[in-house]
Amino acid sequence: MLIAGIEAQSEKSAAVVRRKSVDITDGVTVQIFRLIETVMVDAVQFRAEPITLESWQ
Repeated sequence: MLIAGIEAQSEKSAAVVRRKSVDITDGVTVQIFRLIETVMVDAVQFRAEPITLESWQ
């Protein structure tokens, strides 16, 4: 189980971020969750908070 250590407010509610995640994953739910997990882990490891649109690149 992953417990996110993200503290800074992220753009997760932004329509453009939602659209980007659906585009990357073709809307497949398990791929969306894996993408979010990967972005969160990278944000914590590289201290790249908050998660922004550039995080999804």
